[in-house]
Amino acid sequence: MDNVKSVLQEIGFPELVNDFKDAGYENKDTLRALTYEGLKEVIKKAGPRDLFWKRIQDFWTRTGTEIYSNASQEQSDDGDEIIAPVFRCSCSSSKEAEDDGVPQEKSLVQFFDSAEGEMMKQVYEAKGYLPQKSRIKLADYLVAKEYEKEREGEDFKITTERFRHLRNVIKTEFPKVNENLFFIPYESSTRTAASGHLYKAYNVFKANMRLTKPKRKRILPENFTDATSEPEEALQYVRTHLNPVNTVRNFWKLCRQSRLEKINCFEEYLEEYPILSSAEGSQYFEEDFNAVYPDASTKFLASWSTLSVLIHDYGRSEKNKRQIMSATKTFHADLIGLVVLAFFLAGSSYECTEGEPEGQKKSRKPFTRDDVINALYIQKLDNQTLVECVHKHFSRRRKTPVLAFVGKKEKIVECFVAVSRDVMYSTASVVEAIDIFMKISIICKKAYNSATAPVWTYFQKFVYEINDPTDKFLSVLELHDKISAYKVQNYENE
Repeated sequence: MDNVKSVLQEIGFPELVNDFKDAGYENKDTLRALTYEGLKEVIKKAGPRDLFWKRIQDFWTRTGTEIYSNASQEQSDDGDEIIAPVFRCSCSSSKEAEDDGVPQEKSLVQFFDSAEGEMMKQVYEAKGYLPQKSRIKLADYLVAKEYEKEREGEDFKITTERFRHLRNVIKTEFPKVNENLFFIPYESSTRTAASGHLYKAYNVFKANMRLTKPKRKRILPENFTDATSEPEEALQYVRTHLNPVNTVRNFWKLCRQSRLEKINCFEEYLEEYPILSSAEGSQYFEEDFNAVYPDASTKFLASWSTLSVLIHDYGRSEKNKRQIMSATKTFHADLIGLVVLAFFLAGSSYECTEGEPEGQKKSRKPFTRDDVINALYIQKLDNQTLVECVHKHFSRRRKTPVLAFVGKKEKIVECFVAVSRDVMYSTASVVEAIDIFMKISIICKKAYNSATAPVWTYFQKFVYEINDPTDKFLSVLELHDKISAYKVQNYENE
């Protein structure tokens, strides 16, 4: 039972040890045979069950543990064996798929016959959609197999037609999945670049395998160190490499000043450096922020719980008390202070511009309170709907990072910072998500959404204590003065 206990502790469910023991999972071997259907007998509620399933699959993958391929077998009430749907490639075994014009795809057959493929199918059948992590893994696998087939070195290329074919094969296997998540071709009329999991996996793979043409003639050797390289050389390296990790980190640090000086807009910066689109991308943003603003690195995490209560109390003391209480009663505790700031800063005006009297306000595009509150973050009940909304957010002309949460308003179960259509950084809590979002936005020259810019400017100036001469919202200063006065009158006299 010790093996089961250690696994459950590792994935954050130590309280379920006895429940698994009662269900017959008394050692690691039986736990490796756990299926989603079997998990339903142990964890009755869907939310915690899905979270457990996600974490234990990640654990098996991370530790390189083989999962029994017959783990999908169950027993019916009368003792007959029931085999859960096996993950097969319908394009190679289904005549219907051939009739639809989708030819055989041996690489997919191999993947779907594996334990990992069967597990992916089980997750899809249970959830009704394919999670982002599974989509990325499938795209990475297909691109790697395409390279193995071609073996053409620098001439390796996947054509648009081939991308479309792979997309259609995936759609055949997962009818509920939006095929555009995997590939959208270049649109010449609007000059919209190609996108999707397959296209991104293809570009990252080529960069990682050094199959893209270098922007500079000089190619850096793998054993370069900070002492033997120059910032421009390091800059070239991090533009084209994901591994080895230690080398990338060293070069990332070395070219920091040059990189940050060259930032033009958030979207271009993300595309220029593929490491930012990896699962560890947020760490590189944080390293930059902590290096540039060392005194501000922990201020939000240390102060937000107290400051949020202060802001909420101030809101309830104002003439709009009823509206504030009504607007915040169903929000997650860590988001209430954020919502109150949005309530007061929705009508923010610009600071004076050159040639105008000092302090004169200048109007900007009007935003209602609902506009601002709804633009603060995306929150949906399930991952599939959340991903669709994130895609909609990044279809706008000006692309900015956005907070994304899964769960009910007062109970959030998953937290993300979305930085592109296909990349969402997972975080442990709402507060951590806000902190990473702010650090990314600040380091990328205040990449704030226009509707919520006053709210994030308040965070920047009075939580992180980072002042910028280009800050332009008088209302942010006015609100902070009022909150500070309220604090003196009601807190410091206690």
